Amino acid sequence: MADQVLVLFHESQIARIATLSAVDGVGSIGLIAVKNQFLGKKLGRQLIQDTLEWVTLQKYRSVRVVTQGDNIPACRLYKSTGFKKIDIKYLFHIWL
Repeated sequence: MADQVLVLFHESQIARIATLSAVDGVGSIGLIAVKNQFLGKKLGRQLIQDTLEWVTLQKYRSVRVVTQGDNIPACRLYKSTGFKKIDIKYLFHIWL
């Protein structure tokens, strides 16, 4: 569930979305998505900036995001926009 969903348009098409929520005064990015045809146009970076503005307007003290370590494009985006890695967890799914 999200407290806020940002839907951003480019050339009159939905180009990117972000879901945002907060727990105990900490903002959280749940999902960031940019349509394939708009990749490489810095729209992901703008989307991160928009999410940070939302967090600031809500007066949250910080923002966090969780992603998979092998999602290299996402990790690069978060690092390039100032996010720092603070924790690594390994989750394993067992299918019976």
